[in-house]
Amino acid sequence: MCSSAQQEFAAVTSHIREVGEALEGIGEIFADDVVEERDLRITIPKLEAVIRECASLKYLLEDLALKKNKKKNR
Repeated sequence: MCSSAQQEFAAVTSHIREVGEALEGIGEIFADDVVEERDLRITIPKLEAVIRECASLKYLLEDLALKKNKKKNR
C-alpha cells in the first residue's frame, strides 16, 4: 500500500507532467511564428488547461507545506 507521501509525490509529478505536455504542444503551434485562427482554437483551451493545472499544483504544494509544518510543530 502506498503511503500518503508517495501518493502526494505521485500527484505532484502527474501535475508537472501534464503542464509540461500542454506547454510543449503550445510551443509546437508557435514554432512557425504564425498563429492562425485554427491555432487559436487549439491553443486557447490548452492555455486554459495549463492555467488550471498550475493553480491546482500551487494549491497542492501549499497543502503539502502546511501538512509538513503541522507535523513539524507537534
